[in-house]
Amino acid sequence: MKILLTISKIPQLKEQCYNLLYKNYNFLIKIYNFSENKKSLFPSWLSYNTDINKEYSGLSWCLGDPCIGITLLNISSDINDINMRNIAVNILKHSSKRLSEEQSLLKHPCLCHGFFGAYKIFSRAYTLTNEKEFLNAKKHWLSRGLEYLNNNKLPDDLSILNGQSGIGLALIDVYTDTDHNWGECLLIS
Repeated sequence: MKILLTISKIPQLKEQCYNLLYKNYNFLIKIYNFSENKKSLFPSWLSYNTDINKEYSGLSWCLGDPCIGITLLNISSDINDINMRNIAVNILKHSSKRLSEEQSLLKHPCLCHGFFGAYKIFSRAYTLTNEKEFLNAKKHWLSRGLEYLNNNKLPDDLSILNGQSGIGLALIDVYTDTDHNWGECLLIS
């Protein structure tokens, strides 16, 4: 969806891109299944047989609630859609309560599906909304990431998504207290 928004800056493609963007958004709303009692609001995958009341997803950049929530929040800011923004905030607030390993399914420090990815997503959400829940989640996942690094060796992987490069980028933001916009390459910002 974020890519469609970027392409929509080309005047000849704006109408087509917005049409596709809202079709995608309407599909997400159709499967959006809000319940305080659920681990996640969206499953990690869909098929014709998926029971969205039973399937759930982790707190990942690559799939699930935080990914969908931050994407909708970014898009809603760009197109000034208050309904989309409210849904995005609700999705992210629900995600911000999933702090245990069992609820979050996070076990590693990486960006894709790890502590520093959750940190980056909630950091961006806090920047856009100033919601206290996002600040608390941001601090929690940063703390978990730093704790992991203090007690374990760095992953052997050097990549951005699953390795040391991504962890390093997150730490640059932390220690300079600045969002350096590298999240754009991951469509987080």
